[in-house]
Amino acid sequence: MMAEATLSAREVAGQLKVSTKHLRTLVREGLVPQPVRFGACLRWPAAPFQSWLDSGCPACGPVKAARTARR
Repeated sequence: MMAEATLSAREVAGQLKVSTKHLRTLVREGLVPQPVRFGACLRWPAAPFQSWLDSGCPACGPVKAARTARR
């Protein structure tokens, strides 16, 4: 059985062109797909993350709608 490819926080942040600190904020606010936690390590399954990017990076949680409504 082959393990699914995963991306590190640094790799995800690089693809989004943000810092890893900002990536943590985006995760907390539900604006990016939630990572899988292995102890203190956060990993994103590569295929679902790529699908999310390809679909235009839609919000992954309720916070985005609330933030947009305030503007």
